[in-house]
Amino acid sequence: MLSEVCRARGIDQEALLGALNRLNSGDVPEAVESCRHSNVQLIM
Repeated sequence: MLSEVCRARGIDQEALLGALNRLNSGDVPEAVESCRHSNVQLIM
């Protein structure tokens, strides 16, 4: 289902999962930086 949503919205699924994993590990600055280089937008 995530892959379907990502495809429909034009989101890079791997970038999204990477950013979420970084957030989960507490590495917020790195998560934000990784989103700058993809079409993933984090809203906090």
